[in-house]
Amino acid sequence: MRSHGVQDWQVNMQMRKTVLALLRLLSLFRLFPNRLALLRIGPQKLIEFNELVRMTHLNPDDTVLDIGCGTGIQTLLLGRRCKSVLGIDVSTAAIEKAKALADASMLSSRVRFVQGDVAKADFKKNSFTKIVSFCVLEHIPDWQQVLRNAYEWLAPGGYLLVSVDSLATIKGEDIIDKHRKKHSVVIYFDNQTLASALRDASFSHVELRPILRSNYAKEQFERSIVLSEPGRPNALRLLIEYARLRKAEKVDSNKDEGIFLIAKAAR
Repeated sequence: MRSHGVQDWQVNMQMRKTVLALLRLLSLFRLFPNRLALLRIGPQKLIEFNELVRMTHLNPDDTVLDIGCGTGIQTLLLGRRCKSVLGIDVSTAAIEKAKALADASMLSSRVRFVQGDVAKADFKKNSFTKIVSFCVLEHIPDWQQVLRNAYEWLAPGGYLLVSVDSLATIKGEDIIDKHRKKHSVVIYFDNQTLASALRDASFSHVELRPILRSNYAKEQFERSIVLSEPGRPNALRLLIEYARLRKAEKVDSNKDEGIFLIAKAAR
């Protein structure tokens, strides 16, 4: 008699094959990868991606490094718009999922993934025209070394573009503490800290701006932290929240503090 563990593993493997086959079918019609996939993580992550990519100005000749790529959705989306993208993440499990998604998306010729510690990675100098990172630096103890590495890996004239946790609009210390513990945050950045670190790493032409500045974004974020197991809203609910968030961000676009900071710096 087979154990429940073996049966569960077989069911999970069959589900994985079915999902990957569906993604391959969607990719034929250029429906995968799609930015709306980021809604599974949350409407705020879609806002973050859109804002960072808007500043990146990707072109078909760009070679890109994605620091802390996770399971690779953002990396694959970048791969649709440039010559090549390399994603690196410390998690072996995340990289395995990313590679499977790359195969399903039919972008494996342009998108690669490697497992490793970016603070200790040894890429060749001047290897990339753009380096991006989506809210990863704040989780890395030696984040200053990562910035120094990024400067060396960028080709002259290249750009580093990062988003980082700021939580400048979150005033409740209990919520910040819960977020820090839940997500293993090493540092929350403010403008001065991030700008100084980029210049110390030899970057120039540093541009900073906050995103997720609205009260609605603040309420969404706090709710996600307070609710330990909020469940996963359905697709319609996520789309509605995203639309409300975009509208609120336009109304509060003049505010000078936000939940995240975005930085662009030149090599």
